[in-house]
Amino acid sequence: MSIEELILDTLSLKPNPLNVEIYGNEPIDTNLLDDIKKNGQHVLIVIDENNMIISGHRRWVVMKELGVPARCERKTYQSDIEKTQAFLSFNKQREKTYTQRLKEAAKIEDNIKAQSHLRKISNLKHSIDTPTLAERESGETRDIISQSIGMKRGSYAKVKAVFDKAESGNENAKAIMEKLDKKEISPNESANLLKLSDIAQSGDETAKKLFPNALEGGISCKFAFREIEETKFLAFNNPSSLILYHDEDCELVKISTLKEHPMHHKLFGDDPDLIDMIEEDIANYGELCHAPVVTGDNVIIDGHIRICALEKLGANYVYVRRKHYETETDEVIEMINISLVDNNHYNPLTIAYMIGTMDKLGMIDEKQIASLKYLNKFAQ
Repeated sequence: MSIEELILDTLSLKPNPLNVEIYGNEPIDTNLLDDIKKNGQHVLIVIDENNMIISGHRRWVVMKELGVPARCERKTYQSDIEKTQAFLSFNKQREKTYTQRLKEAAKIEDNIKAQSHLRKISNLKHSIDTPTLAERESGETRDIISQSIGMKRGSYAKVKAVFDKAESGNENAKAIMEKLDKKEISPNESANLLKLSDIAQSGDETAKKLFPNALEGGISCKFAFREIEETKFLAFNNPSSLILYHDEDCELVKISTLKEHPMHHKLFGDDPDLIDMIEEDIANYGELCHAPVVTGDNVIIDGHIRICALEKLGANYVYVRRKHYETETDEVIEMINISLVDNNHYNPLTIAYMIGTMDKLGMIDEKQIASLKYLNKFAQ
Protein backbone atom coordinates (compact mmCIF):
# COMPACT_ATOMS: atom_id res chain seq x y z
CA MET A 1 0.00 0.00 0.00
CA SER A 2 1.45 3.35 -1.05
CA ILE A 3 0.80 6.56 0.96
CA GLU A 4 0.81 10.16 -0.32
CA GLU A 5 0.04 13.38 1.58
CA LEU A 6 -1.49 16.36 -0.25
CA ILE A 7 -3.88 19.36 -0.01
CA LEU A 8 -7.11 19.20 -2.05
CA ASP A 9 -10.23 21.28 -2.64
CA THR A 10 -13.05 19.67 -0.64
CA LEU A 11 -15.24 19.70 -3.78
CA SER A 12 -12.84 17.28 -5.42
CA LEU A 13 -13.40 14.67 -2.67
CA LYS A 14 -16.06 11.99 -2.96
CA PRO A 15 -18.11 10.65 -0.03
CA ASN A 16 -17.88 6.91 0.51
CA PRO A 17 -21.27 5.23 -0.23
CA LEU A 18 -20.69 2.99 2.80
CA ASN A 19 -20.77 5.99 5.13
CA VAL A 20 -24.39 6.88 4.39
CA GLU A 21 -25.41 3.23 3.99
CA ILE A 22 -24.14 2.32 7.46
CA TYR A 23 -24.23 5.53 9.52
CA GLY A 24 -26.89 7.54 7.68
CA ASN A 25 -26.91 11.26 6.90
CA GLU A 26 -25.28 12.97 9.86
CA PRO A 27 -25.72 16.66 10.78
CA ILE A 28 -22.68 18.95 10.92
CA ASP A 29 -20.69 18.40 14.12
CA THR A 30 -20.76 21.94 15.55
CA ASN A 31 -18.06 21.20 18.13
CA LEU A 32 -15.74 19.93 15.40
CA LEU A 33 -16.60 22.95 13.25
CA ASP A 34 -15.67 25.38 16.05
CA ASP A 35 -12.44 23.49 16.74
CA ILE A 36 -11.27 23.43 13.11
CA LYS A 37 -12.32 27.05 12.65
CA LYS A 38 -10.21 28.04 15.67
CA ASN A 39 -7.29 25.61 15.54
CA GLY A 40 -7.24 24.27 12.00
CA GLN A 41 -7.30 20.66 10.77
CA HIS A 42 -5.33 18.30 13.03
CA VAL A 43 -6.15 14.89 11.53
CA LEU A 44 -5.72 14.12 7.84
CA ILE A 45 -8.63 12.90 5.71
CA VAL A 46 -7.80 9.49 4.27
CA ILE A 47 -8.78 8.98 0.62
CA ASP A 48 -8.21 6.29 -2.00
CA GLU A 49 -6.67 6.64 -5.45
CA ASN A 50 -9.99 7.99 -6.79
CA ASN A 51 -10.36 10.66 -4.07
CA MET A 52 -13.07 8.66 -2.30
CA ILE A 53 -13.04 9.23 1.45
CA ILE A 54 -12.01 6.22 3.57
CA SER A 55 -11.80 8.15 6.85
CA GLY A 56 -12.84 11.68 7.76
CA HIS A 57 -16.38 12.27 6.47
CA ARG A 58 -17.29 14.57 9.36
CA ARG A 59 -14.10 16.58 8.91
CA TRP A 60 -14.81 16.83 5.18
CA VAL A 61 -18.38 18.13 5.80
CA VAL A 62 -17.07 20.76 8.25
CA MET A 63 -14.26 21.97 5.97
CA LYS A 64 -16.62 22.12 3.02
CA GLU A 65 -18.89 24.31 5.15
CA LEU A 66 -15.93 26.53 6.10
CA GLY A 67 -14.78 26.70 2.46
CA VAL A 68 -11.18 25.72 3.20
CA PRO A 69 -9.01 23.09 1.47
CA ALA A 70 -8.43 19.75 3.15
CA ARG A 71 -5.18 18.10 4.11
CA CYS A 72 -5.44 14.55 2.84
CA GLU A 73 -3.55 11.29 2.95
CA ARG A 74 -3.97 9.23 -0.20
CA LYS A 75 -3.63 5.48 0.13
CA THR A 76 -3.68 2.92 -2.65
CA TYR A 77 -5.55 -0.28 -1.78
CA GLN A 78 -5.11 -3.63 -3.52
CA SER A 79 -8.82 -4.54 -3.59
CA ASP A 80 -12.33 -3.42 -2.64
CA ILE A 81 -12.15 -5.93 0.22
CA GLU A 82 -9.10 -4.17 1.64
CA LYS A 83 -10.78 -0.78 1.14
CA THR A 84 -13.92 -1.84 3.04
CA GLN A 85 -11.80 -3.29 5.85
CA ALA A 86 -9.93 0.01 6.14
CA PHE A 87 -13.17 2.02 6.18
CA LEU A 88 -14.62 -0.11 8.99
CA SER A 89 -11.35 -0.10 10.92
CA PHE A 90 -11.15 3.71 10.87
CA ASN A 91 -14.68 3.86 12.32
CA LYS A 92 -14.09 1.24 15.02
CA GLN A 93 -13.97 3.71 17.93
CA ARG A 94 -17.01 5.81 17.05
CA GLU A 95 -20.17 5.49 19.12
CA LYS A 96 -22.79 3.46 17.23
CA THR A 97 -26.35 2.27 17.51
CA TYR A 98 -27.17 -1.43 17.26
CA THR A 99 -28.53 -0.83 13.75
CA GLN A 100 -25.21 0.69 12.68
CA ARG A 101 -23.28 -2.19 14.25
CA LEU A 102 -25.39 -4.75 12.41
CA LYS A 103 -24.93 -2.89 9.14
CA GLU A 104 -21.19 -3.03 9.75
CA ALA A 105 -21.54 -6.74 10.49
CA ALA A 106 -23.22 -7.30 7.12
CA LYS A 107 -20.26 -5.69 5.33
CA ILE A 108 -17.77 -7.71 7.36
CA GLU A 109 -19.67 -10.90 6.51
CA ASP A 110 -19.63 -9.98 2.80
CA ASN A 111 -15.86 -9.48 3.03
CA ILE A 112 -15.34 -12.81 4.76
CA LYS A 113 -17.42 -14.61 2.11
CA ALA A 114 -15.47 -12.89 -0.67
CA GLN A 115 -12.16 -13.86 0.93
CA SER A 116 -13.38 -17.43 1.42
CA HIS A 117 -14.37 -17.61 -2.23
CA LEU A 118 -10.93 -16.39 -3.33
CA ARG A 119 -9.27 -18.99 -1.07
CA LYS A 120 -11.36 -21.79 -2.53
CA ILE A 121 -10.44 -20.75 -6.07
CA SER A 122 -6.77 -20.66 -5.07
CA ASN A 123 -7.03 -24.09 -3.43
CA LEU A 124 -8.67 -25.56 -6.54
CA LYS A 125 -5.88 -24.18 -8.70
CA HIS A 126 -3.33 -25.85 -6.47
CA SER A 127 -5.40 -29.04 -5.97
CA ILE A 128 -5.64 -28.56 -2.21
CA ASP A 129 -8.49 -30.53 -0.59
CA THR A 130 -10.18 -28.66 2.30
CA PRO A 131 -13.41 -30.61 3.08
CA THR A 132 -13.98 -29.05 6.52
CA LEU A 133 -13.38 -25.43 5.51
CA ALA A 134 -17.08 -24.46 5.27
CA GLU A 135 -17.92 -26.08 8.60
CA ARG A 136 -14.94 -24.48 10.31
CA GLU A 137 -15.64 -21.02 8.87
CA SER A 138 -19.30 -20.98 9.93
CA GLY A 139 -18.45 -20.71 13.63
CA GLU A 140 -15.33 -18.66 13.02
CA THR A 141 -17.28 -16.11 10.97
CA ARG A 142 -19.75 -15.43 13.79
CA ASP A 143 -16.87 -15.00 16.23
CA ILE A 144 -14.95 -12.67 13.91
CA ILE A 145 -18.01 -10.53 13.19
CA SER A 146 -19.17 -10.22 16.81
CA GLN A 147 -15.66 -9.29 17.98
CA SER A 148 -15.25 -6.80 15.13
CA ILE A 149 -18.40 -4.88 16.09
CA GLY A 150 -17.73 -5.05 19.84
CA MET A 151 -20.46 -7.50 20.83
CA LYS A 152 -20.54 -10.90 22.50
CA ARG A 153 -21.39 -13.75 20.14
CA GLY A 154 -24.69 -14.52 21.91
CA SER A 155 -25.81 -10.88 21.96
CA TYR A 156 -24.88 -10.50 18.30
CA ALA A 157 -26.99 -13.53 17.34
CA LYS A 158 -30.02 -12.18 19.24
CA VAL A 159 -29.81 -8.67 17.78
CA LYS A 160 -29.12 -10.02 14.28
CA ALA A 161 -32.35 -12.02 14.38
CA VAL A 162 -34.27 -8.81 15.13
CA PHE A 163 -32.26 -6.78 12.60
CA ASP A 164 -32.83 -9.29 9.77
CA LYS A 165 -36.60 -9.25 10.36
CA ALA A 166 -36.63 -5.46 10.53
CA GLU A 167 -34.73 -5.29 7.23
CA SER A 168 -37.32 -7.59 5.65
CA GLY A 169 -40.03 -5.06 6.55
CA ASN A 170 -41.44 -6.53 9.78
CA GLU A 171 -42.96 -3.57 11.67
CA ASN A 172 -42.71 -5.17 15.11
CA ALA A 173 -39.02 -5.92 14.54
CA LYS A 174 -38.47 -2.32 13.42
CA ALA A 175 -40.04 -1.11 16.68
CA ILE A 176 -37.80 -3.48 18.70
CA MET A 177 -34.68 -2.22 16.85
CA GLU A 178 -35.71 1.33 17.65
CA LYS A 179 -35.85 0.45 21.35
CA LEU A 180 -32.41 -1.18 21.07
CA ASP A 181 -30.93 1.86 19.35
CA LYS A 182 -32.29 4.10 22.11
CA LYS A 183 -30.74 1.74 24.69
CA GLU A 184 -34.14 1.20 26.28
CA ILE A 185 -33.83 -2.60 26.11
CA SER A 186 -31.01 -5.16 26.13
CA PRO A 187 -30.21 -7.75 23.42
CA ASN A 188 -31.75 -10.43 25.64
CA GLU A 189 -34.96 -8.41 26.03
CA SER A 190 -35.05 -7.82 22.27
CA ALA A 191 -34.90 -11.59 21.69
CA ASN A 192 -37.84 -12.15 24.04
CA LEU A 193 -39.83 -9.35 22.39
CA LEU A 194 -39.17 -10.86 18.97
CA LYS A 195 -40.35 -14.24 20.23
CA LEU A 196 -43.53 -12.62 21.59
CA SER A 197 -44.00 -10.79 18.28
CA ASP A 198 -43.66 -14.07 16.35
CA ILE A 199 -46.34 -15.67 18.54
CA ALA A 200 -48.62 -12.66 18.02
CA GLN A 201 -48.11 -12.68 14.27
CA SER A 202 -48.85 -16.40 14.16
CA GLY A 203 -52.40 -15.50 15.23
CA ASP A 204 -52.37 -15.88 19.03
CA GLU A 205 -54.92 -13.35 20.33
CA THR A 206 -53.41 -13.13 23.81
CA ALA A 207 -49.97 -12.34 22.38
CA LYS A 208 -51.50 -9.70 20.09
CA LYS A 209 -52.96 -7.91 23.12
CA LEU A 210 -49.80 -8.21 25.21
CA PHE A 211 -47.08 -7.30 22.68
CA PRO A 212 -47.66 -3.49 22.64
CA ASN A 213 -47.60 -3.36 26.45
CA ALA A 214 -44.46 -5.52 26.62
CA LEU A 215 -42.76 -3.36 23.97
CA GLU A 216 -43.38 -0.25 26.09
CA GLY A 217 -42.15 -1.97 29.25
CA GLY A 218 -45.56 -2.14 30.91
CA ILE A 219 -45.20 -5.89 31.48
CA SER A 220 -42.29 -8.28 31.26
CA CYS A 221 -42.00 -10.84 28.47
CA LYS A 222 -41.77 -13.50 31.17
CA PHE A 223 -45.24 -12.50 32.36
CA ALA A 224 -46.51 -12.39 28.75
CA PHE A 225 -45.27 -15.93 28.00
CA ARG A 226 -46.81 -17.19 31.23
CA GLU A 227 -50.06 -15.44 30.35
CA ILE A 228 -50.18 -17.05 26.90
CA GLU A 229 -49.69 -20.55 28.32
CA GLU A 230 -52.13 -20.03 31.17
CA THR A 231 -54.77 -18.61 28.82
CA LYS A 232 -54.55 -21.78 26.73
CA PHE A 233 -54.70 -23.87 29.91
CA LEU A 234 -57.73 -22.00 31.27
CA ALA A 235 -59.59 -22.41 27.98
CA PHE A 236 -59.85 -26.13 28.81
CA ASN A 237 -60.35 -25.82 32.58
CA ASN A 238 -62.61 -22.79 33.11
CA PRO A 239 -65.73 -21.44 31.38
CA SER A 240 -64.51 -20.02 28.04
CA SER A 241 -66.09 -16.58 28.57
CA LEU A 242 -64.65 -16.07 32.07
CA ILE A 243 -61.93 -13.43 32.57
CA LEU A 244 -59.93 -13.53 35.80
CA TYR A 245 -58.26 -10.30 36.94
CA HIS A 246 -54.56 -10.69 37.72
CA ASP A 247 -51.17 -9.03 37.40
CA GLU A 248 -47.54 -10.16 37.54
CA ASP A 249 -47.76 -10.72 41.32
CA CYS A 250 -50.68 -13.15 41.05
CA GLU A 251 -50.47 -16.93 40.87
CA LEU A 252 -52.82 -19.40 39.18
CA VAL A 253 -54.04 -22.10 41.57
CA LYS A 254 -56.59 -24.90 41.53
CA ILE A 255 -59.69 -23.86 43.45
CA SER A 256 -59.97 -27.28 45.13
CA THR A 257 -56.61 -26.65 46.86
CA LEU A 258 -57.87 -23.47 48.58
CA LYS A 259 -59.05 -23.74 52.19
CA GLU A 260 -61.61 -21.81 54.19
CA HIS A 261 -60.09 -19.88 57.10
CA PRO A 262 -60.93 -21.59 60.45
CA MET A 263 -62.47 -18.32 61.69
CA HIS A 264 -64.47 -17.54 58.56
CA HIS A 265 -67.65 -19.36 59.56
CA LYS A 266 -67.57 -18.11 63.17
CA LEU A 267 -67.15 -14.48 62.10
CA PHE A 268 -69.06 -14.27 58.84
CA GLY A 269 -71.34 -17.28 58.73
CA ASP A 270 -72.78 -18.34 55.38
CA ASP A 271 -74.59 -16.03 52.98
CA PRO A 272 -76.01 -18.05 50.05
CA ASP A 273 -77.86 -15.01 48.70
CA LEU A 274 -74.63 -13.01 48.48
CA ILE A 275 -72.89 -15.92 46.73
CA ASP A 276 -75.76 -16.08 44.21
CA MET A 277 -75.55 -12.33 43.66
CA ILE A 278 -71.78 -12.45 43.00
CA GLU A 279 -72.25 -15.47 40.75
CA GLU A 280 -74.82 -13.54 38.72
CA ASP A 281 -72.55 -10.50 38.47
CA ILE A 282 -69.60 -12.58 37.27
CA ALA A 283 -71.83 -14.42 34.78
CA ASN A 284 -73.28 -11.14 33.43
CA TYR A 285 -69.96 -9.31 33.10
CA GLY A 286 -67.82 -12.38 32.36
CA GLU A 287 -65.10 -11.09 34.66
CA LEU A 288 -63.75 -11.50 38.20
CA CYS A 289 -62.45 -8.01 39.01
CA HIS A 290 -60.38 -8.73 42.14
CA ALA A 291 -57.89 -11.52 42.80
CA PRO A 292 -58.54 -13.32 46.11
CA VAL A 293 -55.89 -13.04 48.82
CA VAL A 294 -54.53 -16.26 50.37
CA THR A 295 -51.77 -17.27 52.77
CA GLY A 296 -48.76 -19.37 51.82
CA ASP A 297 -50.80 -22.44 52.82
CA ASN A 298 -53.68 -21.54 50.47
CA VAL A 299 -55.94 -20.37 53.33
CA ILE A 300 -58.40 -17.77 52.02
CA ILE A 301 -58.14 -14.32 53.62
CA ASP A 302 -60.17 -12.36 51.08
CA GLY A 303 -62.44 -13.65 48.32
CA HIS A 304 -64.22 -16.62 49.92
CA ILE A 305 -67.58 -15.59 48.46
CA ARG A 306 -66.07 -14.91 45.02
CA ILE A 307 -64.40 -18.33 45.01
CA CYS A 308 -67.67 -20.03 45.96
CA ALA A 309 -69.38 -18.15 43.11
CA LEU A 310 -66.67 -19.25 40.66
CA GLU A 311 -67.15 -22.88 41.69
CA LYS A 312 -70.88 -22.59 41.00
CA LEU A 313 -70.01 -21.26 37.53
CA GLY A 314 -67.86 -24.31 36.84
CA ALA A 315 -64.43 -22.70 37.24
CA ASN A 316 -61.58 -24.95 38.36
CA TYR A 317 -58.78 -22.36 38.61
CA VAL A 318 -58.41 -18.82 39.91
CA TYR A 319 -55.61 -16.27 40.20
CA VAL A 320 -54.71 -15.41 43.80
CA ARG A 321 -52.42 -12.96 45.54
CA ARG A 322 -50.30 -14.47 48.31
CA LYS A 323 -49.64 -12.57 51.52
CA HIS A 324 -47.68 -13.45 54.67
CA TYR A 325 -49.11 -12.93 58.16
CA GLU A 326 -47.29 -13.33 61.47
CA THR A 327 -50.26 -14.67 63.46
CA GLU A 328 -53.78 -15.97 62.95
CA THR A 329 -55.07 -12.81 64.67
CA ASP A 330 -53.35 -10.71 62.01
CA GLU A 331 -55.13 -12.80 59.40
CA VAL A 332 -58.51 -12.21 61.05
CA ILE A 333 -57.92 -8.46 61.42
CA GLU A 334 -57.14 -8.37 57.71
CA MET A 335 -60.31 -10.35 56.92
CA ILE A 336 -62.45 -7.93 58.93
CA ASN A 337 -60.72 -4.87 57.51
CA ILE A 338 -61.19 -6.03 53.92
CA SER A 339 -64.82 -6.93 54.53
CA LEU A 340 -65.50 -3.55 56.12
CA VAL A 341 -63.50 -1.20 53.91
CA ASP A 342 -63.32 -2.93 50.53
CA ASN A 343 -66.40 -5.08 50.27
CA ASN A 344 -68.75 -3.28 52.67
CA HIS A 345 -70.71 -6.51 53.21
CA TYR A 346 -71.24 -6.05 56.94
CA ASN A 347 -72.91 -3.44 59.11
CA PRO A 348 -71.35 -1.84 62.26
CA LEU A 349 -73.14 -4.22 64.66
CA THR A 350 -71.79 -7.23 62.79
CA ILE A 351 -68.26 -5.84 62.92
CA ALA A 352 -68.58 -5.20 66.65
CA TYR A 353 -69.80 -8.79 67.07
CA MET A 354 -66.77 -10.12 65.14
CA ILE A 355 -64.35 -8.21 67.37
CA GLY A 356 -66.17 -9.41 70.49
CA THR A 357 -65.93 -12.99 69.27
CA MET A 358 -62.19 -12.63 68.80
CA ASP A 359 -61.86 -11.25 72.34
CA LYS A 360 -63.83 -14.18 73.83
CA LEU A 361 -61.65 -16.66 71.95
CA GLY A 362 -58.53 -15.05 73.43
CA MET A 363 -57.20 -14.02 70.04
CA ILE A 364 -56.38 -10.42 70.95
CA ASP A 365 -53.06 -9.30 72.40
CA GLU A 366 -51.80 -5.81 73.25
CA LYS A 367 -50.12 -5.34 69.89
CA GLN A 368 -53.40 -5.80 68.04
CA ILE A 369 -55.67 -3.70 70.31
CA ALA A 370 -54.96 -0.52 68.33
CA SER A 371 -55.98 -2.15 65.06
CA LEU A 372 -59.18 -3.52 66.53
CA LYS A 373 -60.09 -0.21 68.19
CA TYR A 374 -59.64 1.45 64.81
CA LEU A 375 -61.90 -1.08 63.10
CA ASN A 376 -64.58 -0.80 65.78
CA LYS A 377 -64.47 3.01 65.60
CA PHE A 378 -64.59 2.88 61.79
CA ALA A 379 -67.57 0.55 61.92
CA GLN A 380 -69.50 2.91 64.20
